[in-house]
Amino acid sequence: MQQNKSGLKLPINLIVLDFIGTILIALGLIKMFGGIDVIPSQYLLDDNGLMLILVGACLMLPLVLFMVQWIRQRAEQRLIK
Repeated sequence: MQQNKSGLKLPINLIVLDFIGTILIALGLIKMFGGIDVIPSQYLLDDNGLMLILVGACLMLPLVLFMVQWIRQRAEQRLIK
């Protein structure tokens, strides 16, 4: 009997959001700890580094929630079998 082992297939839009979020977190860390401004001076705020980190984390959240939902569904399927 052949088993269907379907792995986790990640939607491309979630991967793109995660990538952009990772870049924003990196830029925020560079701003906070390196003191390097990567944003043009007309857009600078006092806490740009923290803002970039928070926005980046928010952009990464949908992929994490998608994986948690997939794990829960997988666990429920195993309980049903």
